[in-house]
Amino acid sequence: NSNPLILCERNKNKIVLNTEKLDKMMDKYRKRRAQLIAAEMVEKLREKGYETYYAEDVEEARKIMLSLIPEGSSVGVGGSETLNAMNMIEELRNGPYHFFDRYQKLPFCEIEEIYREALNADVFLSSCNAVTRDGRLVNMDSSGNRVAAISYGPRKVIMAVGANKVVDNLDEALDRI
Repeated sequence: NSNPLILCERNKNKIVLNTEKLDKMMDKYRKRRAQLIAAEMVEKLREKGYETYYAEDVEEARKIMLSLIPEGSSVGVGGSETLNAMNMIEELRNGPYHFFDRYQKLPFCEIEEIYREALNADVFLSSCNAVTRDGRLVNMDSSGNRVAAISYGPRKVIMAVGANKVVDNLDEALDRI
């Protein structure tokens, strides 16, 4: 797959934008448009102070993301279809990390405790509900663990964000959610 991906960082926060969610059979014009959107967002997020990485596909993005997580780190995750599509959950389960695995088949009270533990992780991985073209990250979630971790939790947050989540303004971001 050759869809572009972007990663960026601002102090503790890292963001990954990718076009993986786009139809795998998209024509070259749709793909080029996605690449242009990704490139535009790389620049916009850099202007806002994020360290930004660009990858053409999820495999490259996964490698970059893993390179940003020191071995031995504790790692928490927010609910994210993007991370699942990137196979990050399996990488964390099988890698040299202490993974707070929210995807285990456990009673909710135990999963809720994992949510709490993840707030103190060294690294937190998540996605973003929407990103506006002026570089605002828009996030909501039902349990609050993801937003809490992104806002005030682990010192390092890495976000995986599909280019399909880029919208023109805050109203469109809220409509998307």
